[in-house]
Amino acid sequence: MGEVEKPAWSVVAKTAGNTVGSAVGGLLTAAGLVTGNPVLAIGAVPVGAFAGAVTENMVEFGARQWQVRAERVERFGAIAATEADTTVETLVDEAFADPRKLEVLGLATEAASRALDDRKIDLLARIYAHGAYRHDLIDETAVMLDAVRQIEGPHLRVMEVLSRPGPHFLPSPDTQDAMLNNMLGRASSTPGRSHLAVWRNDQLAAESGVGDALSALIAKLAGLGMVYDEGLGRVDYQPLWQLTAFGQNCLRYLADNS
Repeated sequence: MGEVEKPAWSVVAKTAGNTVGSAVGGLLTAAGLVTGNPVLAIGAVPVGAFAGAVTENMVEFGARQWQVRAERVERFGAIAATEADTTVETLVDEAFADPRKLEVLGLATEAASRALDDRKIDLLARIYAHGAYRHDLIDETAVMLDAVRQIEGPHLRVMEVLSRPGPHFLPSPDTQDAMLNNMLGRASSTPGRSHLAVWRNDQLAAESGVGDALSALIAKLAGLGMVYDEGLGRVDYQPLWQLTAFGQNCLRYLADNS
């Protein structure tokens, strides 16, 4: 540590006090990095740690984590620029010239910096590139980005499985109505589909490889409006899952050529 830096670190340490242990300091440092709040990271370190190996390790850890974040953002920018057929510099300049576009870009970039899965970064970039440049879609793009920023790789795996026809077949609601009308001697107004191909919990968990985490993953996706339970309202109820139109629209941006 340089001579100029020492007084500043000393003030911070005295403000935080000398009661923070290295383990708690490490946790607070991680929290500061994850939340983007550097005060947590700096204020967590007691004065006695600055001269020791713990400080060096923590500084190295912090630098490494910020580097990882920078690499994620770099990936996001490169893909977004490619999809929008422009440069990253132009992408940023155009966003700063349009408050709505800037808000959406900031939302997408922050989410990309914290993403734990490269495909999520790609998804965020493509959603931005294909939606932010259309004024009629920018509000929908903001909603979609806000939903995607709340999910990670396992959620995407579940959605990808749900994008395929499921192995469990059941009569569609229209078909059930037609059967009831037939029993009552009434004409059916719409023919409808003969069946729905859906996914049971056990089938979905096995195919996506998420195991017992499925209940948490599917609850999140349902809360975001990306999946729905076709089994609701049926006499022989069991959860039977499909993607919503919103979920299908989000997922299509995972394709290389959306």
